[in-house]
Amino acid sequence: MKRFYKNAAVVQANNAFTVALDDKPIKTPAGKPLALPTQQLAKAIAAEWQGQGDMIAVGAMPLMQLAATSIDHVPVERAQMVERMLSYVGTDLLCHFVDEPKRLRELQERSFTPALAWLHRRYDIDLHTTHELMAVDQPSSARERLSLALNALNDWALMGVQTAAIASGSIVLALGMQEKEFTAAEVFEAAEVESTYQIEKWGTDIELIARRNGIEFELNAVERWFKCLD
Repeated sequence: MKRFYKNAAVVQANNAFTVALDDKPIKTPAGKPLALPTQQLAKAIAAEWQGQGDMIAVGAMPLMQLAATSIDHVPVERAQMVERMLSYVGTDLLCHFVDEPKRLRELQERSFTPALAWLHRRYDIDLHTTHELMAVDQPSSARERLSLALNALNDWALMGVQTAAIASGSIVLALGMQEKEFTAAEVFEAAEVESTYQIEKWGTDIELIARRNGIEFELNAVERWFKCLD
């Protein structure tokens, strides 16, 4: 789409903030007002719009995409979102260690063990781990406590947690990001521990670099999202 505006600016109205393009407030794809919870988030989204070139690249506006989805979909899809994220309990990245090779095991322990220890301290949850590829049967209490944690989040935070969980393969890391326990860089390191090992051993290629860059971009966007919600 060709750029159709000159300036993007933050506007405050009705105890919320929005972004206007040449004084015309933005609406979501579903036609709803882009009513944002914080001025910081509105400023960040305005900067995304202002930073566009002659052609609008939607993929270069991750915060705008997260905001629009939070408004259009999260309120009516909360239950389904929570259930999808709870499905990670049995397949969470952090529950799957290898026996060999030793170097990969070392990388996993460096990233996974501190995150699992945080989960125990924060939620009194101890997830079972395995050396197998199949899903792990977890205590019913783990699902129950994680369900409580997810349902306690507002729509904006829940959107960020879902995005981080999908990108990283871990509901634990996603919740840790939301609570500012883990940085995007730390989550990326854990999420990509196996590919990091493969790069150390065999080198890299264009497809692998592109995939890793995509995950890193998404996690960095979620980190900015959480900071803007404060």
